[in-house]
Amino acid sequence: MELIQARQTVIAAGLRLVETGLIARTWGNVSARVDDGSFVITPSGKAYDRLTPEDIVQVKIGDLSYEGGVKPSSEKGIHAQAYAQRPEVGFVIHTHQKNASILSVMGGDLRLGGAGGWWADLLGPVVPLASYGLPGTGKLCKGVTKALQSNPDANAVLMAHHGALCVGKNAEEAFRVADALEQACQAKLARKLLEATGELAETLEGIHALVAKRRAQNTPVTASAPELTPYESFRSGDAFCMKPESGAGDYLDIRLWDGSVLGEAPAEKPLTMELHRAIYRKNSGINAIVHSASPDIRRASGNRVKRLKPYLDDFAQIAGVNLRFARFDVNNPLEGAKLAAKALKGRSAVLLENNGALCVGSNQEEARAVETVTEKNCAVTLSADLFTRKIKPIGFLDAAIMRLVYVRKYSKKK
Repeated sequence: MELIQARQTVIAAGLRLVETGLIARTWGNVSARVDDGSFVITPSGKAYDRLTPEDIVQVKIGDLSYEGGVKPSSEKGIHAQAYAQRPEVGFVIHTHQKNASILSVMGGDLRLGGAGGWWADLLGPVVPLASYGLPGTGKLCKGVTKALQSNPDANAVLMAHHGALCVGKNAEEAFRVADALEQACQAKLARKLLEATGELAETLEGIHALVAKRRAQNTPVTASAPELTPYESFRSGDAFCMKPESGAGDYLDIRLWDGSVLGEAPAEKPLTMELHRAIYRKNSGINAIVHSASPDIRRASGNRVKRLKPYLDDFAQIAGVNLRFARFDVNNPLEGAKLAAKALKGRSAVLLENNGALCVGSNQEEARAVETVTEKNCAVTLSADLFTRKIKPIGFLDAAIMRLVYVRKYSKKK
């Protein structure tokens, strides 16, 4: 493929990955083979919607060398191995797609065999699980290389606690592989649900709804926190603006220093107003808050555990080494706000008992990214109920290293 054509194809594929939800922000990467000795790949830490052909880096397969001032993705090694092991491969995408990410935590290969239908035709009889390694490290690359070598018919690899690698002769085929993998992983979860409960569900949402129902039936009934109306907000000078997450209603402008409402005050202030105010006052680097009540986050927030552990690399990086739980007492909002703001220390989200999570960032896009990875991590905890083996989180040291690198280096590229 001509160099300029390869670069343009990679840019188009990156945009498609974001649009289809297979990746979020700059997570994941895309590459295309140029010739027998090189490929082009997306750069490190640059948003896909702002890429130009000059940003797409040409890398040599043999030694990973490249020219110019743009740094290629830190995952260039696993792309190089895909091209080296498979001469027929012309395109590689590394995704953090939801269902595959969930299966990457559960342990074991995804076996399709003869019953896999068209999934097996695209993916191969087995989608191997590569052993865990920190992102961008030689250990991760070795695990993927071994998985490819041991399964020469596989067109996808699950990377433990990380995501998936999908290969194809061209971009279109690689996308079909990614789509087939997502469907096959969901089918595996549906089979586990049937085995565990005898019930059927056709979607991941349906699977997790039944898991949550089963949890509720097996959990002693206790008093739960009252349901809160979720609001999003953003900082504006010495005030902040709140609006219901539903989109219905006008923005409410509130002074940070005393909590007074600017302009015409509503008949009733939002119950979570003091929560948002306390967070902004405690951390000047936070400029946006998203109160996520997505089904999986809300379900996980009712689990009554001390912390939500990290099961996925992108969660550890973007959200934190774990998330603390906080109970917001509507009868004592100032104290509840203080405790929730304190629980955010060193993290980018806090779980509110039975009320989802507050996700924060330097801007709205970053807060939404925190929501995305938190939702995936919560989805893992729900799917884990379907497996008899104990699902292990990422080790604290590995999670801490990833979080530190993200906060001090990677996040500053956004």
